[in-house]
Amino acid sequence: MMVDQQREFEINLGRAVDTLKRDYPKLLTRDPSWNIYHSDLEVIDPTGVSLHGLSNYKRAFSFIHAVVYMF
Repeated sequence: MMVDQQREFEINLGRAVDTLKRDYPKLLTRDPSWNIYHSDLEVIDPTGVSLHGLSNYKRAFSFIHAVVYMF
């Protein structure tokens, strides 16, 4: 059972890394693949600003895309 859990973790990790590598170059103009993110996502930057939940994270990307589009 422990071997199966480790294997599943490694597969999920590989899938997440592949997804991020594919999404990263176009992050400022397109939405990333949301399927690797948990609905209870929490993002905290070094200044202490934080986002709670996937819906807020999506809204942050919408805002960034709008700013990039304006410029």
